[in-house]
Amino acid sequence: MVDFRADIYAVGGLLYFMLSGGHSPIEGSNVQNVWQRKLTEDPSPLHHYRSDLPDDLEALIMQCLARDAARRPASADDLKKLLLAALEEARTISSSLAGLRSALHHLRSCPTPAMAACGGRPSRWSQPQPW
Repeated sequence: MVDFRADIYAVGGLLYFMLSGGHSPIEGSNVQNVWQRKLTEDPSPLHHYRSDLPDDLEALIMQCLARDAARRPASADDLKKLLLAALEEARTISSSLAGLRSALHHLRSCPTPAMAACGGRPSRWSQPQPW
């Protein structure tokens, strides 16, 4: 069943992509390969790409990308609080996390990750879908 935790996974994927320098959480030679790997493998740890990321931030992003949706943050509001707390802890690395700070500033004003992804405006994807 697909529910709001798919949005949490998507936010984790966006953060992973931003902070890894453009790497996808699961990479492969084609779409089928990526889907197969997603079902059986966890993403490579972010510290493979960025050794300067705080452990708490990396752990939160990896939690968002958990294959088991029950292991992801329980709500968008919980994710927002955890991200803001991780950002606060990461202030000592402010120059390397400037892009994340900007993204989280935008997230503060958006009620849902889907709205944050579309510039703060509701989209048809932020509404419940009949399928």
